[in-house]
Amino acid sequence: MSELDLSKPPTQPPAVSLLATKLYYEGGRKLDDAALERLQAELERLRGDDQSLFWSFVGLEALNQLLTKAGDKATGDRIWTFLLAQRDHFPDLETKLQALSQDRAQALQSAAQNLIGGAAKGGAPVFGKAVPKGTTRLSDLIPQANLRPPVPRKK
Repeated sequence: MSELDLSKPPTQPPAVSLLATKLYYEGGRKLDDAALERLQAELERLRGDDQSLFWSFVGLEALNQLLTKAGDKATGDRIWTFLLAQRDHFPDLETKLQALSQDRAQALQSAAQNLIGGAAKGGAPVFGKAVPKGTTRLSDLIPQANLRPPVPRKK
């Protein structure tokens, strides 16, 4: 199993998306079943190379969006349906992507905790109780009285 490093996208479009574009134009601006079978065979050839497989899916999704934006919604929908079917063909990749997103979420959560100075304990103070240590009072957030605009009054 290869590790996924999504921080370095390829500099060239993936070969599968280039093949899909070629098949689209050769097929008279549509992708028939034979073209999708050929794309499936190319994706199967990439099995085990999770990095290339992931970026191939991204390239096909980009082609989907370009075709839809250009007005060929039927082919865009066909590519989208093809991409959704790939979840059943490559469950290991989906598992790795889910683990990667969970790791990323945990890293972001810990970074946010570091930004605010650790985990916030307690909560809003209760009337009559002591204010938790490190709490910012609302009155500290209000600008100085001489900097505030005057409050409009009815005459």
